[in-house]
Amino acid sequence: MLPVLAVQFGALNLNRLGRGCAVGVLGVLLASWWGPGFAELDPALGGVREQDQFRLISQRTGGLVERYGPRARLLNLSDRMEVAMGRIPSDPVPWGDADDLEKRLAAPPLPSELWLASSGPSQAMERKLKPLQSQVVQGGYNCDQRANDLSHARLLRCRFEAMGRSE
Repeated sequence: MLPVLAVQFGALNLNRLGRGCAVGVLGVLLASWWGPGFAELDPALGGVREQDQFRLISQRTGGLVERYGPRARLLNLSDRMEVAMGRIPSDPVPWGDADDLEKRLAAPPLPSELWLASSGPSQAMERKLKPLQSQVVQGGYNCDQRANDLSHARLLRCRFEAMGRSE
């Protein structure tokens, strides 16, 4: 479509005023198309173009242990990239998936604290993280959100609540 319009426009025999008007209209059209494409990246609005924030999860959990997520492979890849960039300590403890979490909760002593994370579009992220959160809550943990400022990620710190003890 665009090549056809370019040929049609090129064939027009416009005077100086006509060319000026045509360039102005073309500029307005380009600005109306181009501007919204980058509005998501405005840091003042907290926008992100990507539908995930694995990098920020890696940065916030670098150095922590007992980390689990439904997309452990992608979280581990993000950790490796952040280590290569020097943004987190080297040799982070790998992320575990739902199966790893189930095994860990069955092997005493239970950790006093563990971390759950997921990233992606809101509905998919919640749907994937919910089973892991249910597992730890059933195991006696209380989870609280640690990344309220992230739009495409959830990071939960879960602390073990022993019977009769509260922190």
